[in-house]
Amino acid sequence: MSEDALDLEVITPEAEASPKSLVPKDAADLVSSTSKALTIVFTTGPDPLLEEIEAAVRAHKPDVTTKAGRDEIASLAYKVARWKTSLDDAGKALNAERRRQNEAVDKHRQRIRDHLDELKKEALRPLDAWKKEEQERVNALKASLQALEFSPDLRDAPSGEIAAEIDRIKTIVVDDTWQEFKVEAEIQQARALHSLAELLVKAQKDEADRLELERLRAAEAERQRQEAEAQAAREDAERREREAKEAAARAEKEADEARIRAEREAKESAERAERERQEAEERERAAAERARLAAIEAADAERRRIREEEAAKAAEEARRAADQEHRGEVNREVRSAVAAKAGVSVEQAQRVVIAIVNGEIPHVSIRY
Repeated sequence: MSEDALDLEVITPEAEASPKSLVPKDAADLVSSTSKALTIVFTTGPDPLLEEIEAAVRAHKPDVTTKAGRDEIASLAYKVARWKTSLDDAGKALNAERRRQNEAVDKHRQRIRDHLDELKKEALRPLDAWKKEEQERVNALKASLQALEFSPDLRDAPSGEIAAEIDRIKTIVVDDTWQEFKVEAEIQQARALHSLAELLVKAQKDEADRLELERLRAAEAERQRQEAEAQAAREDAERREREAKEAAARAEKEADEARIRAEREAKESAERAERERQEAEERERAAAERARLAAIEAADAERRRIREEEAAKAAEEARRAADQEHRGEVNREVRSAVAAKAGVSVEQAQRVVIAIVNGEIPHVSIRY
């Protein structure tokens, strides 16, 4: 409804007798209205005039969907305010002329002000409601923008948490329901996904570097262990060889000493009687035989000892190899069980097993 439709006709002398004819086409018309017409309004009551103004206002169909419609609502409210001001000013002017009717005029003025204030509120109510709904809509969209942001704590988070945040933000659909915030939402979503992608690449690289470092440390520890075992084996072999040489030297020395003693006894016995010589010769032969047999037995004993030590070493090495194979089999079974029961990858399960074997997880061990 246009403002022209709300304009009311100017008072004519013929219409002075009817209060309803005192309807202003503009606020300034009231100032030029006749004293008699104004007297009728403020003495008999403004109801007919207020009803006509009220009817004109309520006949207006508010439209908040367009700017022109919203401007029309504001214009209507402004016109009502001007009517109120003009009527109130006209009443003041009439009151100045008619001091004796001051009480009745003031009463009607108050009533006019209150009534038109309420009418103004009524006229603005659709616009106020639209403004409230509009603010709520904007606030809701701004709140939705926050869902496209990610926590700064993710900068040091595992790659799994970062990937989950990427999936969450990707599931947020940015379409026409975002209205004027659509472009901002698209930019913020793209910026967040780009930043998270960079964080994901960095986290995955850091995790891969940690795994490689752990692998290298384990390999170095195994190499040092093997070198230590090889060194111990070499030292043990050298010790056995040294002990064998010392034993052979002692046996040779004892044989030389026995020979010397035998020769000395033989020389002394030559000076004795033939019987004693023959007995001495017999004793010398017997002693030589015993020494020979002792040397043979000592050599046989040393060979047996060396064979037994070599057999014991071979058995120990076989036992260690079997134990290492058994431990590897148990560790693989634990790794498979962790991957199956915990729902993690084989690589993640392997890291858990390594941590348990290295004693990095309190109160947890593998029974072999």
